[in-house]
Order: sequence, then structure tokens, then C-alpha cells
Amino acid sequence: MEARPSAGEEPQEVNDENQYDKYYEDLKSLRNPFSAIFPVSEDSVEFAVFREDFADMVRVLNRFMPIQWSCITCVGMVHGLGAADFKIRTTVRSRSAVCKGTRMKMRPRTDMWGGDDPLVSGSSCEVWGAEGTGTIGGFIRIEDDPDKDAVYAVTNHHVISNNHSPIPWQGFKSLEQTLQIPEQISKSLAILGLKSTGRDGIFNILDIVETAESDHHTTTNPKEEYLSKLASQYFGILKRRSPEDPDCSDAARDKFTASLREMLPAYKGTEDSFNDLLAELRLTDCRKLMLKDMASSAPKPHGYVLGLFIQSIPKEITRFLNRGHQQRKYQPLRHLIHYRRIQRIGSRLSNTERLVVQRPSSKEHDRGPERIIGMVWASSGLIAKPIPETTWCGSGKTREDWALIKLFRGRAGPSFTSRCTTNPLRPTSPAHPNQQGDHFRGVVPWNCSRVLGVQKRGATTNVTAGKTNGADALVCEGGYQDGFIATRESVIVADLRCPAFSSPGDSGSWCMDEAGQLLGMLWGGLGRITFFTPADQLFCWIEQEFILAMEKHAGVLNGDPLPGRRIKICQPIAEDDTPDGCPTP
Repeated sequence: MEARPSAGEEPQEVNDENQYDKYYEDLKSLRNPFSAIFPVSEDSVEFAVFREDFADMVRVLNRFMPIQWSCITCVGMVHGLGAADFKIRTTVRSRSAVCKGTRMKMRPRTDMWGGDDPLVSGSSCEVWGAEGTGTIGGFIRIEDDPDKDAVYAVTNHHVISNNHSPIPWQGFKSLEQTLQIPEQISKSLAILGLKSTGRDGIFNILDIVETAESDHHTTTNPKEEYLSKLASQYFGILKRRSPEDPDCSDAARDKFTASLREMLPAYKGTEDSFNDLLAELRLTDCRKLMLKDMASSAPKPHGYVLGLFIQSIPKEITRFLNRGHQQRKYQPLRHLIHYRRIQRIGSRLSNTERLVVQRPSSKEHDRGPERIIGMVWASSGLIAKPIPETTWCGSGKTREDWALIKLFRGRAGPSFTSRCTTNPLRPTSPAHPNQQGDHFRGVVPWNCSRVLGVQKRGATTNVTAGKTNGADALVCEGGYQDGFIATRESVIVADLRCPAFSSPGDSGSWCMDEAGQLLGMLWGGLGRITFFTPADQLFCWIEQEFILAMEKHAGVLNGDPLPGRRIKICQPIAEDDTPDGCPTP
């Protein structure tokens, strides 16, 4: 904020002749000064005029502007013909380009978050199987949460969903209980030699389901298509066991598939012949699974077409698999049936609303269960939320856009910390002079009209600095249930040292002020301007949804704290006290 005069002094009028004085020296180092933007003081004469004329300005734009405007801002910009003539003047800008949230369609550089590094404020995240990434802002606990160990990562709703609809609170069980793996799938994972509990089990199921081919029949001969898919999956299992063996090659698979097509028209399978075949090959333990596979995946009537596949497995393959042990002879076939059961049943698990969120990786081979961090537990949807008090902007609404990701906990869960790198605005902190990064120490009470130095750490642009703008912006954006809506939004202007404060992929980043306090969570921007939701407002919204969920599930709330006070930022503790890196409330 600007300095206030002491008692007895005549207050100096703040206007364009003095409010930008501290920025002129920095202009000399810029190649293109006309691209610079500066925060306007909330105490300036120009801001007062802007506030007074704002409603008339919006009416004029709506009436005469041929293109839908998307954003109206009041900031300082450079005017003049040359260096000697440069003046920074308060300027009202109207943008007609569509204002977008910063959810990426391409993967950002994320190697800094890979491997076994803990999740931090600024880690990248994405929904399993979805395109686009965003940023984890930080981590919270909720007072009176029946799940005492629950920790939630916070980001934007538009990071985890392209749908504007909210995600209701998922209840108050632990994440492990909610994502409990069905016993049938656990048995199949064990037979395949894969872990069947916790994140490992969830990852193995998702990995298998992800490779499943659709059972939707696209040819005129669905039985032939069913056998072809079986052959493809079967040889895939063989190839993983012995990638160099010519009997397991793609050519051998194609030859086997062609022979199945030739024999299919003459094949007449019956229940008795199918049972006899399984008894002869000692596969009766798989009979029920095979029948279910044909019933769910093969065309009806299936004619026990799986019997043709089993009896046609080449002798070269069975000899290769035997190695003196009859039980090993058809082990890949058993694995295939269990593999398909996991795909069939596990698809229900993977299709659960936004089941898991994973940390993206810049390394293609880095596909392990440690990348799965949790499940989207609740979200606001994309809402234009009414503001209780009358606003000078001419809009009584602001954007609500948040999501909570419930984390796996315990030694099998991710380690994390609500830590941001050292604030470039204050390289050392008097309280923590040797600390290599700053933890959020509280929440800034936001009154929508202050100029503060801030920083954020995002998945795309890493650490950037800026200042809040004294004047809010009016943002008109689509994507809401009611189409285009104008909302009042708080603004951050990028520091001259940063090309931009945020870029696509930074959505969800938490912003820290110079005192190490949480200012808010950003959700989008235009050029050097970024829009954010104040933290005290954000926490009030999250608390409201939590209270509604508690009432629905007959939960018990203790006391009646001030709005938003049930939300607690996770604070760091000594690693020796908590081996898995779990902060305490």
C-alpha cells in the first residue's frame, strides 16, 4: 500500500503525476516500454473517476461495441513518442479477446516435480486419462472433519473438469475405504503377480483398463472380432515374457489370427464340448471366468467360441511354455482371462467421477503408482457467485472456481508441504533466515483495493512476482451455465522482471504476499494481467460446502467459528516426527 501521512501532515493528493514515480527508473531497462503495465493506487484521483464512471462505460460498450468484450481493467500504461517523452498514465483497457482460464492443452515442464520429490505448492497435476494440466495451490485440513487424517490439495475446478457442474462432497470415509478394490479384482491382480492394495492396486487396475480395447463390435462378424482381440491380448502377454522369441512375434500373432478366421465358420461349440476341453487341459478352475467373459464381451449367442481359441493355440507356444511343467503350459491363458476380468470390472472403478489425480511427468517411462496422489473430493463447478455487498463495478457477482483433491495418506501416500520458494521480494526472512523456502503463515484479509507485492509458484512459469492492482476488473466470460456473465475479479499485474505473472498450466497457484501470507488462488488471465480469488473468500466457500455435507451426512460440528476459520493451511513439522512428510493441522 501507499504510505499514509502522519498526524498533522497535509495529505498529498495521489494522481498520475506522482503515483508512478518509483517505476520510471525501471523503464530505462525495457526494450519495449509500451508493453509494461503498472498497478494503479486505490487512493488516486484517476481511480476515483474510474469508479464513478464505470457503470456508464459498461453501458456504452454493451451498446456500441460490435465484438463481445471480455475484460475491462484500469492500470498504468506508458504513453509518449520517445524516451524523453515517456509518461505513465492511468488507462482503462477493454479487451475483446476471449478470457481463458489457464488449463493447458499441452504438458508443461514438470521435471522439477518428478521422482520421489514431495508435492509442494506449485506442483503440476492432471486428472487420470484427461487432457490438460493445472497447479496444486496448497494443502488444507478442515476442522471437525470426521476423517481426522484427511488432507486436501486445492486447485481450480476447471483444472479437473471441462464441465461447469459442481462435484458434490464424496462423504467422510477415508480415501482408501472409498476406493476399496473389489475382492474379485484383488484375486486377479494377485494371480497376475501385481500388488492389489492402496495406490499400487489402483494404479495397476488403471494401467490395465487403459490398454483395454473396446468391446463395441465394428465389423459384420463380431465373433471374428472377439477372437482377434483375444489373440492380440494373448500375444501381448507372451511378448512381455519373451520379447525376442519368434513364436511370440507380431507375425506369429497375425498367422494365428488368420487361422482362427479360417476355422470359425465350421466351428460348432457346445457346452459339453467346452467343459470337456477345459477338463482335458486342466483349466476347469477358469470355467466361470471364461463363461462371464464370453457373456459380457462375445456376441450373443456366443456359441462357446472361446473353445476354438483355446484348442487352436499353436503347439510351438505350448512347448515353449511347458518347460517340463504341465501347469505352466496354459498359464498365459489364465492370465489373459484374469486380465480381461480386471478390464471388465475395473472400468467401473476408473469411470468413477474424476477418480484420481496424478502428477504429470516429463519422462515417458515414469509411470508408477507414486504419481497417483488422490481423488477429486468436491468442487464448486464454474459459478458466478453473488457478492453480498453492493459493488462499484456494476456487477454483483464474482467467479467461484475451486476443487479439493483428497490425498492418499500414511506411508503409502505422497509426502507434501505447503511451501513456496523464497519470496524474491524478500530473499531472507527475519524469522527464518536460513530457510530455503517459505511456508504460508496465514491468510491475508482482503478488502479488494490494496496494492501489495506478491509472488506465486506455478507448474508452468515457476516463481513469478507482481503487485495487486488497486482497481478490480470486470471480466465477461462464457462457460457458465447461463452463458456469458460479467464478474468482478481481483487483479495482479506482473512485475517488470517477469514476462507474465502466469501462463496456461498455472491455474490453481496460490499467491503469497511479502509477509508470507496466503493472498488468494489464481484462475486465469490476459497477457500481463492475472485474475485471482481472495483466500478468505475461497475458504468461506469451501467451508460452506463442508457444512452442507456434514448436515447431509448427520455430522457433528463443534462451535461456530468465524466464516472460513474451519479451513486450516497445513503447516510444516520436523521430518523426524512424521516419516511420510505429513504436516499437522
